Amino acid sequence: MKGRIKKIFENADADAIIIMNGSSVDMTFFYVTGFESGLFENSAAVLYPDGSMAVICPELEEGAAGGKAEIFSNNKEKFELLKDRVSGERVGINSRAISHADFMKLKELLP
Repeated sequence: MKGRIKKIFENADADAIIIMNGSSVDMTFFYVTGFESGLFENSAAVLYPDGSMAVICPELEEGAAGGKAEIFSNNKEKFELLKDRVSGERVGINSRAISHADFMKLKELLP
C-alpha cells in the first residue's frame, strides 16, 4: 500500500491526506488501505508522504480491520483520534467523497 500512497502524494502538496469513508462508500479508502472485507462505514485513513497511514474505524469493523486500525466508540473519539494523527499545515481531503458535516468538523478541528 505504501507505493499507492506515495503515488497519491506525487500530485498533492500536503503534509497529510484524510480519506473519509462515510455512509457512502469511498473506493479510495479501500484502495489505500487494502481492506477487502467489511464496509468500514464512518472510518478514516490518514495518509503520510512517506507512504505510511493511520486507519481509524468504529468497533463494528474491528474484526475486519484485523488489528490494523485504531478503534473508536463514538464520533467524539473518532475526531480526537483524527486530530492526534494529523500534523503539518497542509491537510488534503478527498473532497468528492467527504460529507459536508465531516468537512465542517475537520475544518473546526484543523484550522
